[in-house]
Amino acid sequence: MVKDFGPEAQQAVTAATQAAFSNYKIRFIKPDVAVADALITVRNVNGPDGTVIPVIPINFFTWPPARAING
Repeated sequence: MVKDFGPEAQQAVTAATQAAFSNYKIRFIKPDVAVADALITVRNVNGPDGTVIPVIPINFFTWPPARAING
């Protein structure tokens, strides 16, 4: 989590923290280029003041488009 979201994640994420992806869509612009959007719901995160935030909905959208790696 820290690798992907930075040092703030180390303070915010606990053993009780959960994340769920829903309502996701992948749209192909070309055969090897796609964009994705999703709703990420994060639960039981520590806030900046140390209190637990029960639910944080995050709308996630990739831009620029992701290019497939052909290997």
